[in-house]
Amino acid sequence: MVKFHTVALSSVEREFLHRTISAGTAPPRVTKRARVLLKADAGDDGPGWGDAAIADAVEVSIPTIERLRKRAVAEGIETALTDRPRPLRPGKLDGAQEARLTALACSLRPPDGSAGRLPSWWAASRHSMAERASPMRRSAKF
Repeated sequence: MVKFHTVALSSVEREFLHRTISAGTAPPRVTKRARVLLKADAGDDGPGWGDAAIADAVEVSIPTIERLRKRAVAEGIETALTDRPRPLRPGKLDGAQEARLTALACSLRPPDGSAGRLPSWWAASRHSMAERASPMRRSAKF
């Protein structure tokens, strides 16, 4: 299979990847990516393994190897080792809702045997029950 993105590491990049692996302080995800890039190195001193052999040795999928090669060629070795930043997700409650939930949780008497601590799930369930309980209307009798 023709590879569109071939990784050819310089001796400095290769040494950086070896130090990343051998230091033992990098997260496992970073270490695994460094191992993939070292095995995929098609430079003069690199082994130039195929994707299937790398997938078996490092226990990652072939699409992961292809994405890592592409990112290493396009953005650099150091960038390829790290995760891309993910967008922040907005909170589930806005400020007023959070204040109301806190006030409700602080005003409730905790269940017996809880030593004064109130589990968050209990407060949330009480809050949702209070929201659903509305004044009952009498329906017309048939």
